[in-house]
Amino acid sequence: MDKIYPLLILLIGLIVKGLPAFAQSSFDTLELGTVEVYGVPLQKYNVGTSVFQSDSLQKSKIGYSNLNDYLLQHTGIYLKESGNNGLSSISMRGGNSNHTAVLWNGININSITLGASDFNQIPLFLIEDIAVQFGGGSANFGTGSIGGSIVLSSDKILSQDINQKIGLYTSYGSYNHLFTGFKYQQKFGKWSNSTKLYFKRSDNDFPFMNLYGEKEYQNNAGFQDQGILQEISYQISSTQEISAHLWHQKHFREIQPLMGNNQQELKDESLDSNFLRTIIQYKQLFKKGQLHASSGFVRDYTSYKGDPTSTLRSENNIQADFDLNNWLSIKGGIHYQYLYSDNIGEETLSQEVTENRTALFTSIRGEITPRLQVAFNARQALIDQQWQPFAPSLGASWVAFQTPEIQWSWRAQLARNYRIPTFNERYWPLQGNPDIKAESGYSAETGFTLQWNRNGWQSSLSTTVFYNYVYNWIAWYPLEGNLWKAHNLQEVESKGSELQLGLKKTIQPDFSVQAGLNYSFTLATIQEGIEAQKAFIGEQLYYTPKHKQSSYLSITYKKYGLSLQQHYVGTRTTTDRTDILDDYNLFSSTLSRSFEWNKLKIHTSIQVNNILNTAYFNTKYMAMPGRNFMGNVHFIF
Repeated sequence: MDKIYPLLILLIGLIVKGLPAFAQSSFDTLELGTVEVYGVPLQKYNVGTSVFQSDSLQKSKIGYSNLNDYLLQHTGIYLKESGNNGLSSISMRGGNSNHTAVLWNGININSITLGASDFNQIPLFLIEDIAVQFGGGSANFGTGSIGGSIVLSSDKILSQDINQKIGLYTSYGSYNHLFTGFKYQQKFGKWSNSTKLYFKRSDNDFPFMNLYGEKEYQNNAGFQDQGILQEISYQISSTQEISAHLWHQKHFREIQPLMGNNQQELKDESLDSNFLRTIIQYKQLFKKGQLHASSGFVRDYTSYKGDPTSTLRSENNIQADFDLNNWLSIKGGIHYQYLYSDNIGEETLSQEVTENRTALFTSIRGEITPRLQVAFNARQALIDQQWQPFAPSLGASWVAFQTPEIQWSWRAQLARNYRIPTFNERYWPLQGNPDIKAESGYSAETGFTLQWNRNGWQSSLSTTVFYNYVYNWIAWYPLEGNLWKAHNLQEVESKGSELQLGLKKTIQPDFSVQAGLNYSFTLATIQEGIEAQKAFIGEQLYYTPKHKQSSYLSITYKKYGLSLQQHYVGTRTTTDRTDILDDYNLFSSTLSRSFEWNKLKIHTSIQVNNILNTAYFNTKYMAMPGRNFMGNVHFIF
């Protein structure tokens, strides 16, 4: 089946190509996406927070890649990779990977065993819009939203009024890296359909210099992905709509060894995983509001060295959002989850686990004046008849100065946040802790945004300062003997600042320039801990850089395009606290050319990654590739 997958994609594309009513436009636009959560614009009730939204032009340049690469290049977020295309763990505002909520079309897709997502397993090809909310958001997004939230949307394409759109995508590059993809969109009467399939593989056998200055080729680091995203909607009436969404993906990855073990005759390790995510959504519009109901099912399966772990969850949500008058809006609803796993832990010690999670939530937004908005959000969760930390938030934004060319606005938010322990932390045989407490804490942030349009330039500057404090921070530690167990061991403080700068100018109708810069400064330190951790109180958390920065420049002239990307990661300590990984600065570039014949559009590009052939570590002693190339061709009908 794995070998059939890429052939199936191309075959379907050739069949559909013969259908009538060819599309007149590209899949990609220059507009920023407006991400919605259960039909409500993300920023309606998230007043006072810093939010980044994706630019589809920049996202399309690495459409063959994963969310890991996009966030590294276009935000100040740090992601730790365990080798090239290995496990990608996010860190937002000094938090762990399980302190970031990841949502797809409104449902949380983080693993219930680990509490986190692997950002190298989220292909950009399937996602239409990406929004990043920085800072605590438990009141709106629930458990895990302590450092921030990543909100992914794939269903926006269903609302586009286009008869038919077809795309074939293929990429090939260094280390036998192959990507093929197919997109088909059609609207017929009251029905809308979107189908996306992709296949990706790589030998990942890049050369590197070992610790003795000798050249080696990476062993046991290949990977293969394939997936399908099928979405369909039906317009029941002018005010009612029902839609169904299915995302299935398979992933195989060899576990890249440490540099010192690359040539040893060790038993190869690999990770085999797949998941199925389905959602049925119903939306009813009213004169001054809407009702939204959804039911989702998520199945995750992972096999590592022959030990399988499988989990099931059902997600059900119903909420109503109403504009009571011109200045006051209110939202409320209930969210219910049923979680199940039949084999947590090693096969010989596995056990069945179930949890019932219920949460009530509400939001109120007031427009005190045309320039001043205030929002209050609150969530109360109940797990198996045990109350979890109450999570309120209060935010405000104020347009302090405004002219036809310049707008200066201020924002601030205070919030309480929480994270429910994962299945592994609670139920792993011998090492889990059924009595472990949920993490909870407080966050505060404030900042301003300056926007100005002058002499054809569209510009924006945004700055934020933040403060987070987390109690009952969960860590694995051998308190008794050599058995590592999950415990509430620490209190952690993180504080810092963020900056985003964007520039855009259309010099002529067929000549434009766009640039952006993102920077984050983060101090994340243990404030309280057990006796063995006293020596590390006040020191930066491991694998948490103080400095992270990225920038890009994009120039488009007629049918040609040139873009440059750069991202910098500062020094980091490792788990043994005595080692310091050097900082690194990576550059990449993309040159593109578009062609058009009648109804056929062809986009070609070549990308050079790590232009300066920089040797660096993201994770200690895990080799990363030097200069490498990728060629791309997109056919759009």
